[in-house]
Amino acid sequence: MRIGLQALFSIASMALLIWFLANDDFYEKVTKIHWSTIVGAFALTMFQAAATALRWDLILKNYSIHFPLVTVFRVQLASLFASLFLPSSVGTGVGKLILLVKAASPVKILESVILDKVFALLALALLCTISIGYIFITHPESTAIFYQQWIIAVILVGLVLGVILWRKGQRYLSGMARIFNVIPTLSLPALLHISLISLLAPLLTICVYILVASHLAPELQPWKFLLLLPTVMMVSALPISFNGWGVREAASVVVFGLIGMDEPQALAISVQVGVLSIIPSLVGAFCWYKLPARPDGSSGNPATD
Repeated sequence: MRIGLQALFSIASMALLIWFLANDDFYEKVTKIHWSTIVGAFALTMFQAAATALRWDLILKNYSIHFPLVTVFRVQLASLFASLFLPSSVGTGVGKLILLVKAASPVKILESVILDKVFALLALALLCTISIGYIFITHPESTAIFYQQWIIAVILVGLVLGVILWRKGQRYLSGMARIFNVIPTLSLPALLHISLISLLAPLLTICVYILVASHLAPELQPWKFLLLLPTVMMVSALPISFNGWGVREAASVVVFGLIGMDEPQALAISVQVGVLSIIPSLVGAFCWYKLPARPDGSSGNPATD
């Protein structure tokens, strides 16, 4: 039921945005994807997948779960395919869980996936805080609107978490406490590597936006993307749509409008970024299909310390 509502939300949002904002310039830009943009976006996404696979591998090792790094990378790619059909913030995690649950302790795998996502969201939240601060300073007229939006978002998230805790209560709290207790057990080098990778991953996504914009909006200064896009990415990470479709485009139109970009142009950039994300996901589909039933390639039980 919830997945159906998310799909409906994405379809309806995209339909409304295109209906009200698209013009001839939009259709011309969105259908002209330069080959260098395709190659560059693919390479950046592969690099991002490799980096996030390394982060997850470090977390898995802390749980005494050892897979070949190439297997973790293949699982990371395969999980991109899952994110095509699930909310972007949970799709990759679900894919990882499905692919590795037969090869190790399901509880440990689940905890490692959640902890991996926690690090990713904390890094994105840090960048988003800087982004919102920049928006407040440079566009004080929009401050009231952003405050209202974030207050509403915090209230909604609080209500959702409240309902979850009310229904599941102690089991959820003890589970999350157990996951967060793992962080102090990480070695300092591992924690530094995980933190740096968590900051690098969203920056690589921003590079994809810059690459697309270099052809569609060459007059826009790249550093503005670095300061504005974390807000778009944080909104897109909300589990209310399929792979961010609809939410990402609406946020892009609003945020890019602050720097004078017209709405069809902002919409075209966001749609192209979404389309380009499908190509690595198709590679992930191949990895998903080709991964053996037991990803460790041996007995199905991971090596332990």
